[in-house]
Amino acid sequence: PLFTLGARGGEHDDIPVEGADGDGGEETGGGDAFPVTTPVVPSDPPPPPPQFPPDGPDLAIVIVSELKANAALFAAFAFGALNLPPALTVSESKVTSVTTSVSVARPLPDSELLKAFVVLDAVTLCLMISCVAASQLLIYRLADGSWYTALPPAGTPSALGRLVTTYRAEFTVARLTFDLGVVSLLLAVAVRAVAVFDRSIFEPVAAVIFATSVAVGI
Repeated sequence: PLFTLGARGGEHDDIPVEGADGDGGEETGGGDAFPVTTPVVPSDPPPPPPQFPPDGPDLAIVIVSELKANAALFAAFAFGALNLPPALTVSESKVTSVTTSVSVARPLPDSELLKAFVVLDAVTLCLMISCVAASQLLIYRLADGSWYTALPPAGTPSALGRLVTTYRAEFTVARLTFDLGVVSLLLAVAVRAVAVFDRSIFEPVAAVIFATSVAVGI
């Protein structure tokens, strides 16, 4: 269809417009066609960036699992260290029959350093096992849904911050037992080195243990 617009001087120009048949506003008569603009449809907004940390306790479980794995490794080392070297044992043979005998290796009975090493090694083993147990209990708590029900304190957006605040008791026990276990392990290594070798090695061993303790503390 066409309609006319009045122009100056009484003249009329036939102006084509877009019809119902959707011909795209092509020119069908005299005069210029109105420009047809296609409306811009806004696209979907981009997805929001992922939050850090994620809503779930996955990162916290990874942190605690790493602590548990290291504690289990040190516990295995402490248990294996109870097998004393030949320099700290005395072999005794016991005849059981005319043709057979049994050899038994016993620790040196009068060695104070050996006793100190065994005590420190047993302390290391117990502390690391306690760390493993506390870490496992903390993993259970993280996976039971309490991560979503417990409201995080303000200013603790990270997974480690949630562990320190929301799960303070379990995480403190795990960290404290692990740190004390590392200290007792270093002392046990120093005592064993002095017991196996000459006492003149005490100074370099003490220096190495002190430097390692400072590095771990930092």
